Amino acid sequence: MNETDGRGTEAGFTLIEVLTAVVILTFGLMAVSNLFFAATTSNSVASGQTATASVASQVLELLKEIPYQQLVALGNAGSITVDAAGCPALPNAPGITNCFVDTVVPGVGVIHSRWTIAILAVAGGTADEAFLTVQSDSTGTFLQGRSRTQLTTVRACVNKSAQCP
Repeated sequence: MNETDGRGTEAGFTLIEVLTAVVILTFGLMAVSNLFFAATTSNSVASGQTATASVASQVLELLKEIPYQQLVALGNAGSITVDAAGCPALPNAPGITNCFVDTVVPGVGVIHSRWTIAILAVAGGTADEAFLTVQSDSTGTFLQGRSRTQLTTVRACVNKSAQCP
């Protein structure tokens, strides 16, 4: 019998070596699983941001379809901080009669949009510009506060004698 290392002819790993390998493997798997979680979170936030930008753009386009004179007649309306009532019905969206709307986006959730119309007048008292601002927020538990888009555009009346469109 050849017993040079005290184990005889038996070969294999000791309990300490196995436990050390399991601990190292556990920490490695925890690090990899954390990377998967971070990637999933980033993907969800990016989807939410894309959805809020898309919805805000759609709402802004609906607001731009309102004739200029109708915007001026409304005066300052809406709010991007609280839900405000009393806005005009939007063309191509007759069910929207307030300055806010909830849009369901498949795979993302509900996007809450608010908008405001601000009319600026020059010294003569005539309305020259209408600022349209839209803010869209994701309302999901996971994405709330992480996905927000705010867009602003200006409508101007250059030729008042021709009744701006």
